[in-house]
Amino acid sequence: MSINTEESSVESSSLNDTNNLPMEDEQAIVQLTRKVKILGSMLRRDLLALDIKWTLFVAASKNYRYEELLKPYPPQFFIEPEGVDIDRLLLVINLTPNLICLLNDINQENYNQCDMEVIDLLTWVLIDNKQPVFQSITIDAFAYYMHNIVQNINIKKPDHIFEIIYDKSDKVEQVFRSRGEVYGFKFSYCGYKAEYLYSVFHNSFYNCGVLPDILSAANTYLHFTSEIAVSLVHSPPTPCWGKSQCGSVLRCVLLCEFINMPQYVKSQIDVIKEYSYLDIYINRGDIVRPRFMLVYDDDKLWEEEQSVEEDVKADIEESTWFSRNRFGVLAGLCCFGIFIFNVFHKKGCGGVIRRFKCLRGKHFFKSL
Repeated sequence: MSINTEESSVESSSLNDTNNLPMEDEQAIVQLTRKVKILGSMLRRDLLALDIKWTLFVAASKNYRYEELLKPYPPQFFIEPEGVDIDRLLLVINLTPNLICLLNDINQENYNQCDMEVIDLLTWVLIDNKQPVFQSITIDAFAYYMHNIVQNINIKKPDHIFEIIYDKSDKVEQVFRSRGEVYGFKFSYCGYKAEYLYSVFHNSFYNCGVLPDILSAANTYLHFTSEIAVSLVHSPPTPCWGKSQCGSVLRCVLLCEFINMPQYVKSQIDVIKEYSYLDIYINRGDIVRPRFMLVYDDDKLWEEEQSVEEDVKADIEESTWFSRNRFGVLAGLCCFGIFIFNVFHKKGCGGVIRRFKCLRGKHFFKSL
């Protein structure tokens, strides 16, 4: 109802501003203003969630395998028989402003700052392309799931966490839930390049060949682990969208729910140094569904790692002098301890001083 009210008010205001324009231009402006208003209401609701959804789309578009990763693709950029007009698509992506700036223009009704092709593309990616829904959540809200999978290896908290929500009426989701009631569900982590995630979220894990970097040596299994730190290794820093609020270079880890069907799920215990964790291999894509996405800004992650390295280096440097001189220090402490003992257990310290003057060092120690 609120959207319809907004649309009617937008139409009337647009018509008042465009009385002198040709009919086609007037209709285009009214349509553009309607889309801008609806987009603005979505941005006010959860800008960060729309930002990451758009960012993953941009990452897939910029990959050389865009024809495989852009599924679904925006129909207005598809040309028969060539396929996706990637040059034109990238041009529109480059024209897309920071979403905060876009929202400011919408709030101030600076619609002349909004490019029609940019608004059309944003509308298709963020609104028309409904499934799945992204929702930003706090670390506290996610803590329940983290407690269910005990972490043995310390890892930095993610910069952002998003819940991935599929409609309950979705047929794939319904089949997944009903099948899982028989075998039971489990959760596990996996790391991906951000450029693959657009395809994963829209096509699930059916086409395992799209994800060669995370498959096992047999090239038939999807690889999951019980540790975020291990999964993060499988998510190399990926340049995404330079205007994103989440960061320009991202690393992503998914928390996935899978059906524990023993004929398709294999696991083994692995060890890194003194830490043990569980490796899980699944060779059937339709028994896995992504539920949460942990996003790390690689610049912040790198800075923290550098800070830790510098702290460790400082600790090592502080301990180096003692390591080189520990025998001399210990010998000096022993002598000082003997001296103090002699002072308090002899009658005054005069005898000690006189003996020190009269005797050589080795005889002095023998006499104590």
